[in-house]
Amino acid sequence: MRCAQVGAKFGAKYGHLDDDAAGGDGEHRREQQSLCAEPGLYLSTIFRRTFRALPIPAAVLISVALLAGCGSDNAGTTTGAGSANSTTTSTAPEEPKNPDATPQPFNVSGLLNGDAKPTLPSGDANKVAVIAQAPLERTSGLDSATLTFAFRNNTDKAISHVDWTATARDGGKLVATGSSYASSQPAQIAPGEVGMAVIQFESGSDIPRNGAKYEFSVETSEANTESYNTAPLVVGEANRNGKTIVGSATNKTGKPLSGPYLAEVYCFNGNNITGERSNVAEEHGDVQPNGTVHFTVYLSDTPCKTFAVGVYGFFS
Repeated sequence: MRCAQVGAKFGAKYGHLDDDAAGGDGEHRREQQSLCAEPGLYLSTIFRRTFRALPIPAAVLISVALLAGCGSDNAGTTTGAGSANSTTTSTAPEEPKNPDATPQPFNVSGLLNGDAKPTLPSGDANKVAVIAQAPLERTSGLDSATLTFAFRNNTDKAISHVDWTATARDGGKLVATGSSYASSQPAQIAPGEVGMAVIQFESGSDIPRNGAKYEFSVETSEANTESYNTAPLVVGEANRNGKTIVGSATNKTGKPLSGPYLAEVYCFNGNNITGERSNVAEEHGDVQPNGTVHFTVYLSDTPCKTFAVGVYGFFS
């Protein structure tokens, strides 16, 4: 774990979470690593600032409403984005609507690793649609909370650099706002493919555990290899050792990548998504084609009967 190195690269201040503080006995080091891995803490600041500083071409805005449920597989209600008006004086023929993306099996790209094989809903056509969510998870000792969810890319274009925002309402009253602290897994999502992400709510204690209504918005970029676009690595090995997932991922993009590299474990119970844990990879510099990074993710108390783990960095 290299909190100080990642923090230095992006200007984050970690205080006591530097290499000196993490250099004590094994148990103390594991505690420091677990703290860095907790959603809503230091990783959230690094990756959120990273994504918001990057250009996001071809952004698509979609609003989604879901009624909170414990691991519900039901698709949420989505609202469409507006259309652009033509500036020409001639009358152009109406373009046909894009064909619906065919829903694909979970991890059809093969970028993830693990034993989770959930069957998830199709979701609304022609949208990036939220299709399942985990129970709200409050961050111990803090006011924040996280909401892990799955979505499907039902557009006809591959997407990347997926950045979510959300609101939470209790009985119609707006009680919390939040945003994704990292990109999705996988980092590039083909038409019909499932992705996963996490929203961090700053005032999570105001969200009821049951009955809250969430509204989601998403911005995406074209899936390409331009500089600073999100780059998926192929997770070739992922081993469960008690409460940790240890593995490696290889750069198969054919392009050099830059760090930091984030490993995220998404947990499931059958078809229900139950939570997420993450950690940065040991390597943090440039990784050439066919180069490999290694990671350890601490599951803590997250219910995790089965799991899927993904790793991403950035195109140099």
